[in-house]
Amino acid sequence: MRELVRERRIILENRSREGYDPRSIDDYIASGGYSALKSALERGSRWVVNEVSRSRLRGRGGAGFHTGFKWESVAMQRGRKKVLIANFDEGEEGTFKDRTIVESDPFKLIEGMTIAAYAMGIDKAFIYNRGEYPFFPPLFESLFEQARDKGLLGKGILGRDFDLEIEVVKGAGAYVCGESSAILRSIEGYAGQAQIKETRTAVSGLFSLPTCVNNVETLSNIPYIVLEGGENYASIGTRQSTGTRIVSLSGDVMRPGAYEVEMGKCTLGEIVEDLGGGVSGKEIGCALIGGASGSLVPPHKLDMNYSMEDAEKRGLTLGSGVIVIFNESRCPVDLAYNLSGFFAHESCGKCTPCRTGTHHIMRVLSNLRGGKGDEKELKKALDIASVMDRASICGLGKTASTPFRSLMMNFEEVVDLHVRGECPRHVCPMGGGDR
Repeated sequence: MRELVRERRIILENRSREGYDPRSIDDYIASGGYSALKSALERGSRWVVNEVSRSRLRGRGGAGFHTGFKWESVAMQRGRKKVLIANFDEGEEGTFKDRTIVESDPFKLIEGMTIAAYAMGIDKAFIYNRGEYPFFPPLFESLFEQARDKGLLGKGILGRDFDLEIEVVKGAGAYVCGESSAILRSIEGYAGQAQIKETRTAVSGLFSLPTCVNNVETLSNIPYIVLEGGENYASIGTRQSTGTRIVSLSGDVMRPGAYEVEMGKCTLGEIVEDLGGGVSGKEIGCALIGGASGSLVPPHKLDMNYSMEDAEKRGLTLGSGVIVIFNESRCPVDLAYNLSGFFAHESCGKCTPCRTGTHHIMRVLSNLRGGKGDEKELKKALDIASVMDRASICGLGKTASTPFRSLMMNFEEVVDLHVRGECPRHVCPMGGGDR
């Protein structure tokens, strides 16, 4: 009999601490908070960057870029004013891990940002706050004030020649602003649209300054890495997927929530069964892995180890850590249609492949769920999806067709039945469509 999967909490270690007030800097310090910042200041910025590189920490926003390399690239821009941005946009459908971090231990993010700024020689940082999270900016201002009173933010932090100010910028709710170049445009006061990157953000980003954009979860790992060392962090998880990951588990499960698990030490199915309490109501029909831009997969693919390399082997992505479970009463075609509508609505419209491609796929899926789909139309939509992947400016357009493509790959029999005018789940409105 296998051992049940349990959480391994590094970021969320204070989440269930009795009597712990996440909005109190005194409680955070009493639990060991800011000892990592003190250690970083004593050891020096070069040491911090080296330890982050040794940890092999990869970005937790979806792309999985190596954090150490990104920091090194910005740190190298000596003699120039530089900027740090914490991406708290979190617009991916089904994602609530960053919100969980900020609700349960926000000073961990602020300490991580402060260490990151010190390591890269930065004195100005931003938190890009999701438009649908209007209640967090006032909280952040309260936290910043507490940190300033303790000499942990502002000028001469802990008596050192190190200054840092953090500013909260409110987004307007556009999903595309989760993409780094769109974040930059939004903070600069322009419409949130992706940009063609002629130079790396580390060289020319916000206001043409060297810029580092990190996800909230990524930055919240930094205090642990500084205290325990990069090699210690790298010993957790697998070689290519080090550390832990906060999973946003929702849908038809008994215990939806955010769970922090060690990478590569459990399967998707074990997360659902052991942490989520299993499926509510019926058997698993399918799952959405990685968020709205992720893949719809059948139940048998949930035997995959939860790691980036195992996901890549199966042509999947962990994305922002989303797992949405759908029981057997849900129709994959209907789900893919709803996801296509999300992308058609959220496309910024700047590039043609994404602007027209998202609406074309939505129309094709509308016809399919209405019993008016045909094989030629579906094949043409797959060709368009391929063009979107190759020619879109940003990640939104490149991945917007993933739910549709995964539907065609993993649910061929269900699609064929819809082409013949039958929804096996009796969910789709046969006789409808957009023709």
